[in-house]
Amino acid sequence: MRPVAPETRPSFLMQESFAIDFLYFGLPCIWNEAIDKYLIFSPYRLKIATVNPDIIHSDDTRKKLAQLDFFGVPAKPSKSEKIVKIGLILTTDCNLRCKYCFVVPQARIRYMTPEYAIRIIKEKITPEVEEIYLTFFGGEPTLNMETLKASVEYVQNIGVKANFIINTNGTLSNHDLDYLIEENFTFVVSSDGVPKINDKQRPMLSGVKSSEEIEQTIRRLVETNALFKVRATVTGKSILYLKESIGYWDSLGVKFAHFEPVASSNKEIKYPSQEIYVEQVVGALDEAEKVEMWIISSPFMNLLTPSTYFCTTVAGEDELYTPDGSISLCYRVQEYDHPFKDFIIGKYDVNMDSFNKYSDRINLLKKIDVSTKSNCNNCAAKYICSGGCPLRNKVETGSYMGIDGWMCYIKKALVHDAIIRIDRALDKGQVPIIFGESIFENLSRKRFIKKRR
Repeated sequence: MRPVAPETRPSFLMQESFAIDFLYFGLPCIWNEAIDKYLIFSPYRLKIATVNPDIIHSDDTRKKLAQLDFFGVPAKPSKSEKIVKIGLILTTDCNLRCKYCFVVPQARIRYMTPEYAIRIIKEKITPEVEEIYLTFFGGEPTLNMETLKASVEYVQNIGVKANFIINTNGTLSNHDLDYLIEENFTFVVSSDGVPKINDKQRPMLSGVKSSEEIEQTIRRLVETNALFKVRATVTGKSILYLKESIGYWDSLGVKFAHFEPVASSNKEIKYPSQEIYVEQVVGALDEAEKVEMWIISSPFMNLLTPSTYFCTTVAGEDELYTPDGSISLCYRVQEYDHPFKDFIIGKYDVNMDSFNKYSDRINLLKKIDVSTKSNCNNCAAKYICSGGCPLRNKVETGSYMGIDGWMCYIKKALVHDAIIRIDRALDKGQVPIIFGESIFENLSRKRFIKKRR
């Protein structure tokens, strides 16, 4: 399989018409060259206005859109006293050896004890809390089922509404999987797509294939009507198989797929070119529309929920607790002495039995807001991209306030394509297949999937 030939590239890439897209009073405004008109998208109302270029800047146009209630205010970081979100990194151990793994090579293997997990939950559950989101992460969290079960049992006995989420590599035992299904977990199952790609990128610790066990897990989740999504890491090799992977996941019964470009310091893991990445994603989205599979990816993360910040965790809406007692605001930073320790905003003091917070780091991370990034001011994707991943920006530019140019190009192009897709879907009375992470979280909360039209 090869990248599409230049003459078959999406027309918006040929002309790079997304380069003239702009922010229209807080709303993404894109140029649709197929009809020679602008599309102004309101994520707040899920409406699109088609506007002639000669009146796009007129006061009357703005007034009419205001009358149609097109405008809104992007969300800012906030916390609810009634809802608490906790991530427990149960272990840094794993039974896979993914080629792009973000765990620091010299990191020690650690396991969180049941006693410490319960201590964390006790710290976060105040009298005002009515609901808890408890996410289990790793490593591979099912390697520490003792602590997972103890945490679930404790939460179930304290009288708050519980939402349990697990990020797993999909190679867990049938016994453990059935327990998680019985406890009504929401699942994020790692799968890099078709077996020939998944098995190269995500081999078992022993070097054998992992795809057969992952398939078995997915089929069981489908059979039991569990809510889950597959989560793929896209590399320079796997991007060429993304469309094929959509068909593969569909054959297994997958309804939600989440894919992200690789973020790795491993020199063997290559990025695809920006153009090839966009071309292949567009083809994959075409396939997803055919099979009615909903897609999540960072270019669309806040597509329907405009925001000034990219990551709810970095914004402080939830906290991650690691086996070594650290409190982190990034899933990729799982130990106290991590190279990007700015994301470690606290530490558990065993002797004092208390959690100490570092206000200087918390204040630093709070400043990471797209409103403060001048080069994003007129970007159509400003409140959809929301400045992008802070850690990725730091790695690529040396600054949390920088912008990863590789991702910037991709997001502008794919947001452009997404709005055209939404416009087409709305015209047909269909539900768009593209949406952000927060929508999936709401599905997890409601445990209800809207019937597709």
